[in-house]
Amino acid sequence: MRWFGESWGAPVCNETEHADTPEGPCSYCGEEFAETSQGVLLPFSGGPDSPPELPYHHACLMQTLGLAPIVHVLYEGRPICNFSDKLPGEWDEQHKWVHPHDRKLATCPTCRRLS
Repeated sequence: MRWFGESWGAPVCNETEHADTPEGPCSYCGEEFAETSQGVLLPFSGGPDSPPELPYHHACLMQTLGLAPIVHVLYEGRPICNFSDKLPGEWDEQHKWVHPHDRKLATCPTCRRLS
C-alpha cells in the first residue's frame, strides 16, 4: 500500500511509501482526485488487464472499512439516495446528514451523484 496527499497522521503515512496523487476516479465514489486529495493506493490483482493498484480517497477507504459514518444529503427531510424512510433522528449512528448546500461533505456516493 502507498499513500498520497498530505499526511493525516496515521502510521501508514510514516511507514509506507508516499506517492503522487493519482489521475482519474476514486475506486469507491467515482470522483476525480484533486491536487489536495488524500488517500491510498491499494495493491490489486484482478486479472491481466487490471491495474496493479486501486486508488481511494482517505474518507472513501474509511467508508469501505466501516470506520466512518456515511454522510447523506438531506432534501426536504429525506436522504436523496432514499436509503431509509426514517427521519434523520431515527437513523443509526453510522448515518449522518448534511444540507444540500454542503453536499461536498457527503460521503454517500449515491447522494453525491444525485445532488
